[in-house]
Order: sequence, then C-alpha cells, then structure tokens
Amino acid sequence: MAAMEIERKYIVRIPRNLQAFRCAQMVQTYLVSTDGTRRIRQVICDGEKEYYFTHKIRRSDLSCWEDERRIDENEYKTLLLEADPRLQPVKKTRYYYPYEGLTFEIDVYPFWQRQCVMEVELESEAQTVKLPYNIDIVAEVTGDIRYKNVSLARQIPEEMI
Repeated sequence: MAAMEIERKYIVRIPRNLQAFRCAQMVQTYLVSTDGTRRIRQVICDGEKEYYFTHKIRRSDLSCWEDERRIDENEYKTLLLEADPRLQPVKKTRYYYPYEGLTFEIDVYPFWQRQCVMEVELESEAQTVKLPYNIDIVAEVTGDIRYKNVSLARQIPEEMI
C-alpha cells in the first residue's frame, strides 16, 4: 500500500541495553531501478521469516512516497535476479525502542563498532521529536544521503565517533 513516509534519522552511539528490546535480523537487497529506489528485504524476527518489496521515491530530506508490500519466498527469490550488481546487500539488526508514544528503530550494522543509525517515523514534517534521554546522539543525519541504506550498499562512510 502506497503511503507518505516521513522520518528523521540520527547517528547514535550503540546503546548498551538493546538486548532488552524486540529485534529483527534484516538483509536488504537493492534492485535495478529507473524510478526511485526498489528493494527487497528478508526479515527474521522471533524465529519467523518474512519478505517485503519496497519502492520509494524521495520527496524531501524528511519524506518519500513509499509503496511496501509483503511478498512470499518465491517472489523474493525471483526479484533477487533483478539485484543491482553495483550495490551490496545491507545486513543489519533492527531494535524497536518505544519512547514517548513513538517507536525508534535502531539499526546496528556489522561494519561499525561504536555507532549505529536511529530513525523515527513521524505524522508530519513539522512534528517535533522528543529524543530518548538515555540515547547518546552523535548527529542528526536526516538529509545526509551517505546514511541512507541504499548509499550504505554503495559505500560505507567512516564512523563519526
């Protein structure tokens, strides 16, 4: 189902208490695309494996049009044949961190030792965000394309910390 996705993104120090939160192992593979970004994602959470197809078209630093749907394993394998050979699959562990009525998603990547990415989806671009007091924010990187997953599939920036 197509929807507008509005989110803010931050580089944070890897929190020590992440194991207390629900998490999922993810592998994102980017597909060849002439219009926006297309990807497939394998998600393993609580022993269950799910697959998703997503098509995104950026609208601003904060928002994009997103069409995401669940797919079955056969469609996932078929779409893998469309993988963009210039991009590496992105592997990460996503932790779901509820705070002040929002769910912050903290993505820990195997290529960084001290930092990770934290995102939060918003209702509008004007919505203010109360950041978790116990998360050490290094920088907001909402408009920095280097920290978009599709960019991480191309080139991994150095740790900021």
